Amino acid sequence: MENLLSILPVLATDLSLTDFTFWIGFAAMLASTMFFFSAMNMVADKWKTSMLVSL
Repeated sequence: MENLLSILPVLATDLSLTDFTFWIGFAAMLASTMFFFSAMNMVADKWKTSMLVSL
């Protein structure tokens, strides 16, 4: 836990516009990856490969 608390000063720094847009993009890509992995099991068998490639 002490190691986790040592990162707090880094998180408290000002974020530039580049940093902010990077994290927004990262969160969007992570969310879409999670969506495609969960949706892959809900499609017909012939579409599963296409869903996997879309990741």
